[in-house]
Amino acid sequence: MNRTELVLAMSATLFAAFVLGWLLRWAFSRLNQVNSVDVAEIDHLATRLHDAELALAETKNALVQKEAELDAAMEGLGMARRETSDFQDALESLRADMQQAAPAAPMLEVAPEPVVVPVLQSAPEPEPAPVPTPTPEPKLAPEQAAQEPAPAKPKAKRAPRKPAAKRKPTAKRKTASKD
Repeated sequence: MNRTELVLAMSATLFAAFVLGWLLRWAFSRLNQVNSVDVAEIDHLATRLHDAELALAETKNALVQKEAELDAAMEGLGMARRETSDFQDALESLRADMQQAAPAAPMLEVAPEPVVVPVLQSAPEPEPAPVPTPTPEPKLAPEQAAQEPAPAKPKAKRAPRKPAAKRKPTAKRKTASKD
């Protein structure tokens, strides 16, 4: 092989490699082509994933808060049960002390009596009471009317006085001193 044939063979090989690379790139891009519908769907899925993660975080926080509230309620319930038990023990000891102090008088437990509800019957309507008629005042002779004092007018009611602590101080009158 001479020099010219070698150059032509190498040129043909490089050109064939170039064409093969270009064809493979075109086929790869054609197979993996992403259209705008797929991009929109991917964005939508990403948004939903983000929202789901936020909802999960909020739910976990709410769960932790509810567990804390439950623990506090259970602790309060336990404390109330202990207090109830203490009160029952104190009541039993008081009953025992009372029975030792007065063994002749046994303690009676009083059961509530059943409540009896009477059946309402319609009663006859009562007769209306007579309405009193005002009696006219006797007229006095003019001489008697002048002698009798006029009836006293009712005094107007005044507001009750405030206690001394709540009264406003009043200015005292200055009296002219005689020198």
